[in-house]
Amino acid sequence: MKPARLALFSLLLAGFAFSSSAKAFLTELRERGYSLIPAPQQVNLNWGDATIDCTWGIEALPGQTQFAAGWLEEWARALHAVEFTGSGPGKIVLEVNPGTVSQTDDPELNKQAYRLEIAGSRIQITGNTDQGLFYGVQSLLQLMKRNANGAVTVPAGSIIDWPDLQLRFV
Repeated sequence: MKPARLALFSLLLAGFAFSSSAKAFLTELRERGYSLIPAPQQVNLNWGDATIDCTWGIEALPGQTQFAAGWLEEWARALHAVEFTGSGPGKIVLEVNPGTVSQTDDPELNKQAYRLEIAGSRIQITGNTDQGLFYGVQSLLQLMKRNANGAVTVPAGSIIDWPDLQLRFV
């Protein structure tokens, strides 16, 4: 086997070894051409994609959302060349609402949980805490991709995520 192929095979094998199952690696998102690392706990995709452009705006609801909003603006511009002007109907709503996601008995894990809902011209990211909101924003940034026409898209549907471990690192 050629060295480049061997390295790629080793990486793929390591990915399977460290994931809890092959299903965690081969997700519904990946089947649609999107990637999200780490793989989220729950994914429920709808048909189609939402298209994000510069006319979209960010609405940061009261709470610790200003950091997440600034991060989203900065990295959408840097990674995807999208500068949100808020001049159109598209909106990304950021909110901290404790208890939105409570899938574990560990309160520390629940602090990092978020819900990401994408439908038409509205994206809602709700974190249990500002930490969870930040991880939701990170997921949205990872999901944003350019399609064949050059438009930035994200898959319609919902994602609910929380960590398996308190410390997140790769």
